Amino acid sequence: MISVVIPAYREATEIEQSLERLFHPQVSRGIPFEVIVSVAGEDDTLRVVEEFSRRRGLDNLRAVKSPKSRGLQLNRGAGEARYSVLLFMHADVSLPIGALPALAETLDDEGVLGGSFLKRYHQRTPRFWGNIAVSYLRVRLFHVFFGNDCLFVRREVFEELEGFAPIPLMEDVDFSRRLRQLRRRTQGGRLEVINLPVRASARRYLKRGVLRQTWTILRTLTAYKLGRPPQELERRYYGKE
Repeated sequence: MISVVIPAYREATEIEQSLERLFHPQVSRGIPFEVIVSVAGEDDTLRVVEEFSRRRGLDNLRAVKSPKSRGLQLNRGAGEARYSVLLFMHADVSLPIGALPALAETLDDEGVLGGSFLKRYHQRTPRFWGNIAVSYLRVRLFHVFFGNDCLFVRREVFEELEGFAPIPLMEDVDFSRRLRQLRRRTQGGRLEVINLPVRASARRYLKRGVLRQTWTILRTLTAYKLGRPPQELERRYYGKE
């Protein structure tokens, strides 16, 4: 019923923890699902996914190779998906208990085109309260969904929108924009936010500092809105890592 697509690049450390949580029985509670990890690069990420699948004896987890570009990786994974619901999540995000049943129940309403979950961080500290509040408003009021919000969409909607733009950064913002446009064109179509918080990693906030990372995100979003090429923005955003 649900195909989970995870783009990964140099995520050998994070991906195993994410998969451990994802395959916890209480996350799916019997809802049929599959996981496709779309791997770019030549580090140990692919090996970790394959060993996890072999160790658990899973037939609903597989890895595919893709060129390095998050938009391309997401499309590559979606192209391998077998189910009618697509859930896109980052490799450093964990789904909460009951996430897949909540998603299935949300999409039982045929008027729902897609949406996302709420977001919290693995690291629980007051330093992130402001960021969490802004994130809540971003998804609730403006329907701008980031990859670590765990964006979901019906497969037919994804295909109508022709997938993600083949760009390395801001593919989620671009897709959210086109999803909002489709909602406006679709009588009765809605975007929903599921009231269960996924847990995202705050590693970049911890590494760069909360204020600096928040400013980096705002600056990158503004530059994208002003028409700067996503390839340039990716170099600036990740260049110091």
